[in-house]
Amino acid sequence: MNTIEIYGEIGTDITPADIRTQLKGVDGDLTVKVDSPGGDVYAGLSILTALRSHPHNITVIIEGLAASAASFIAVGASDELIMSPNSEIMIHDAMIMAGGNAAELQRTIGDLNRVSDNIASIYAAKAGGTASKWRKLMEQETWFSDQEALNIGLVDRISGKSPVNILNYAHARAQFRYPSRAQAPQPITAKGGNIMGFINRILNQEDGQQEPIAPAFDVEQWQNMCEALALDPLTATADDFVNAVVETATSTEEQVEQAAKAIFNKSAPRGVTIDANVWDEMKNAITTGLTAKTQEGRLQAEQVIDQGIRYGKITAGHRERWIAQYLSDPAGTTRAINDRSEINRLERGYSKVEVPDRASSSGWVK
Repeated sequence: MNTIEIYGEIGTDITPADIRTQLKGVDGDLTVKVDSPGGDVYAGLSILTALRSHPHNITVIIEGLAASAASFIAVGASDELIMSPNSEIMIHDAMIMAGGNAAELQRTIGDLNRVSDNIASIYAAKAGGTASKWRKLMEQETWFSDQEALNIGLVDRISGKSPVNILNYAHARAQFRYPSRAQAPQPITAKGGNIMGFINRILNQEDGQQEPIAPAFDVEQWQNMCEALALDPLTATADDFVNAVVETATSTEEQVEQAAKAIFNKSAPRGVTIDANVWDEMKNAITTGLTAKTQEGRLQAEQVIDQGIRYGKITAGHRERWIAQYLSDPAGTTRAINDRSEINRLERGYSKVEVPDRASSSGWVK
């Protein structure tokens, strides 16, 4: 079996020249084993280019850690990317030690953004989503466990035994914001198929220390939900899903029912797993939104109809009927009230009652 090992720091322990030397004379499929904290970006890009030039299938196995430059090598060079159980992937923005005046530092910032955008496009090509979405994950320095990387689409499968000796790389890790996945926060994922960002928002509303629980949707269920919410299942992100749910929560009851039917009346090969508390909060949020909208509509209807009664265009005895009509057709009811003639309110025994001038009262409904 043709095997190349990327162990150690990119650019020092393992260089592009090392990889090109190992590739010489290699014919047939190739396995690349990775355990690296990353290193020099351009050395990493050169290694990536060298591996991509190999004409046969490449299987990359992350044995312990694929961080920084090692992560985009593993993701970008593989026809199949496998993670060993308990291994980790870390992605972050490009970094540099810089000095100089303001103009020089500004150019450095531009260079860093350009390089980071380039790296983000490698993750997007593998897992889907836009490069800008992956840049946000890189800016946060995001660590993925094996299952989290599989959920988001960075790797194709988890296989093998847990690594016995995971290399420490203490010197390289010292530059990272978090030393490992165990110390890093839960990833806010960018791919639509995993809505961890949505669950995080719900669970962390009141207690930022709560541990988010991941839901699981299969492809058909995700497509059904996106269809019901008028989203493109191939490009929709967690934020898009959250915004669509919020919009649905302020929609009419009939619209919510139609969306629910579109989602749940379609069969799916597997069940949906959502934490019970999360599901209750989702239902409560939608119910609260509908209730608030109904109460707001009722208050507005009462204000309009009571104003019509004060101006003598509606009798108090028909108040509820007019309110019901307004709730079903606000604009039409408003026009109808404006077009009505005022009821004669002069009563016997009262000789001086002012009647509002009809011309001045036109268009009075707000």
